[in-house]
Amino acid sequence: MTPEELLVCAADAFLERYKAIGHVEPGSNGPHAQPETAVRNTCHWLVTLERVHRISGDEAYVTIGAELARYLGGTTARPYGKAFHQFDTGVDRCNGLIGPAWAFEGLSAASRLTGDRMWSDIGEALFLEHLFDRRFAVWHSYEVDGTHLNVDNVFNHQLWFAAAAAGLQGPEAGERQQRIRTFLDNVEGNMSLHEDGLIRHHIQRVMRSPRHRLQGFLKHLRNGSLRQRMRRTASAPPSPEEKDRRRSFEVGYHAFNTYAFAMLREAIPDHPLWSSHMMIRVLEYLQSPAYREEVARSAYGYPYNPPGYEVPYSLHALSGKLPSEVVDLSLPFIQEQLVRSFDPASRMMSRNCPDPLTQSARIYEMTRFPQYLMRMPIP
Repeated sequence: MTPEELLVCAADAFLERYKAIGHVEPGSNGPHAQPETAVRNTCHWLVTLERVHRISGDEAYVTIGAELARYLGGTTARPYGKAFHQFDTGVDRCNGLIGPAWAFEGLSAASRLTGDRMWSDIGEALFLEHLFDRRFAVWHSYEVDGTHLNVDNVFNHQLWFAAAAAGLQGPEAGERQQRIRTFLDNVEGNMSLHEDGLIRHHIQRVMRSPRHRLQGFLKHLRNGSLRQRMRRTASAPPSPEEKDRRRSFEVGYHAFNTYAFAMLREAIPDHPLWSSHMMIRVLEYLQSPAYREEVARSAYGYPYNPPGYEVPYSLHALSGKLPSEVVDLSLPFIQEQLVRSFDPASRMMSRNCPDPLTQSARIYEMTRFPQYLMRMPIP
């Protein structure tokens, strides 16, 4: 089997299920165990349908893709015509900046698949509605009802928001690209690394900012979570077990981060960040035996953020290696993902994970593989 065959297999299984029940099934955000609306998985499957249509030319993918796009354009997905409704519970309903990032991907794919620029224009308009803090070069979250929220201090959320927006097409491309470039100009100030090059989860300078600390205090006061937050802040230093848990969490997100960097590298190839010492360290850890061992144990690795899709694309776009070298480095991750995840009965990558519906939909990350990876035999 090749990645291309696996992608087509999953897309066809999805179409059969969709035609049988008439809607996309929502997941629960993997090990985070947060019930989601159908927006996220709809966006993921739209990206897959668009790529598989380019492979096969089968118009059935266009027909169903147009239905998914109409769902995204309707009041169920956008009840106020503002941000997309991703969660019913939690800190917000928009899922910070990662929710709209996934929406941007789906809307971009919908425009390519249907030939209607309207969907990408919706994404660009939503991007521009998000307040951009030029001092820190980061974005505020934007709630479903149009309320401007705090800066999202999760680095991978900011990164994916920029990366997915870079793929949009619309009349305000100049302003959009300027903000994304400003974000890239400031990555070395906003991204923090462990000594071995592992990316830390939060944006430290935002979290230390008095202004943003006050905004966070007010957010928790509004949400009724202030007591819990203060108790966590006032607790004793983390135990060795807690440190291990946090590291495992960040390991599980490392390739998720590099995948978004790869998207940005392909969109903005001339930026000096790509040759920076910081990016070299990030890539060295990605290619290290330690990463391969640690990600295999992380609950946020193969069962959620799939290294089998994220590592190959990251190496292709970021490492500067020859295709043969990328194949050699990628194959163990792809094989491991297939062994762990593929379910012959459902024809989906849905095994050994807490959220089979979302995990199945995340095969869309394979759509960015170049042809030499798409047609690579998986022993």
